[in-house]
Amino acid sequence: MPETEVKPVIVNQLMGTMEQFQVEKSELWPSYEERFELYCSCNGIVDQKRKTAIFVNLAGPQVFEILKTTVYPKKVIEMNYYEVVTILNNYFIPKPSSITSFYLFVQRSQLPDENVLQYFTELQKIAIYCKFGTLLDDLLIKRVICGLRDATLQKSFLQDKEDKLTKSYVLDKAAIFESAKLNQNKLN
Repeated sequence: MPETEVKPVIVNQLMGTMEQFQVEKSELWPSYEERFELYCSCNGIVDQKRKTAIFVNLAGPQVFEILKTTVYPKKVIEMNYYEVVTILNNYFIPKPSSITSFYLFVQRSQLPDENVLQYFTELQKIAIYCKFGTLLDDLLIKRVICGLRDATLQKSFLQDKEDKLTKSYVLDKAAIFESAKLNQNKLN
């Protein structure tokens, strides 16, 4: 009896790894979704059925259960990627009202342990739901200046001409100021 040759099965190897999503850390959902998009990009995953299947499997059993119970009697396998992401976005990051977001935005000042770039980033996160539209950059700059901890830096910005106050100018000037202040403290 002749021996049959066993041929290895070649499976497409995907680059990179994705851990399962930790449902108890729902605030990390947007980052997880964005990382998956990057994962698909570097692996050339464009077929929507395949993208959905890979996403649901990588996200883990807890995410699958959320999908399964949310779409019942429909089956998860019948859904496209856009539907899956929309359901999970609504589940993990319910959108706050624009009024609540605006309130948080105007109340937010720089915290003692934040540098200006961190403060700016936190304001940007809040502003996502404020519906500022084309006014976003202008309002971010004004809120950053108004909410600064350091009165000397704040006064410096208030003395600048308004057309000079771009996002890059404010962040660069603040970084230089903070760096100089830190170096001065080290010298003393």
